[in-house]
Amino acid sequence: MAISTSNLYGNIAISRKAIRSVAGIAALECYGVWGVGNKRVVRNAASEFRIKNGVRVWVGKNKVGIYIDLLLCFGVPIDAIITSVRNAIKYKVENFSGMEVLFVDIRVMGIRK
Repeated sequence: MAISTSNLYGNIAISRKAIRSVAGIAALECYGVWGVGNKRVVRNAASEFRIKNGVRVWVGKNKVGIYIDLLLCFGVPIDAIITSVRNAIKYKVENFSGMEVLFVDIRVMGIRK
């Protein structure tokens, strides 16, 4: 099901898969993130399977919420990683979709060396 929004240029429909991919890739680009998804999934930057299983999208009227599961790197402060990931996802999804991101809910699934 596509997410619809409208702006000055007309109506826009964006798939949940596209928003999931943008959010997952934004998280992977942050320092201290080992992977997106659960512990059993192997890190691979272009893996749609991993991103699909680690990111969920909530949609309201012209608003989006993101739930994401992360594996973090050992030795980096968790609060710094979480702040960085939250800001990166919010910025990139808002610029991509033109919709407001209400929340980014992050669940740490584990820590890897």
